[in-house]
Amino acid sequence: MESAHLSLLEEQVLSERFGLPKGRPRTLAEIGREVGKSPQQVWRIERRALKKTRSSGEYLRMHEEFGEIRESLE
Repeated sequence: MESAHLSLLEEQVLSERFGLPKGRPRTLAEIGREVGKSPQQVWRIERRALKKTRSSGEYLRMHEEFGEIRESLE
């Protein structure tokens, strides 16, 4: 998921919350332990990243990409 307007942490949080690349969505707590943040901090990062993607039109591209990847995992 390459996007110049999302930080690496934002990309990581969104990818893991949607189950990429491991095929299983992860909880806020799981991601938080991995990146050294509280679940609340991860939630705020996720919200900020989603807001960025929605406002830029990136959301539709990502939604299609995630759908294609999920279908290939089934």
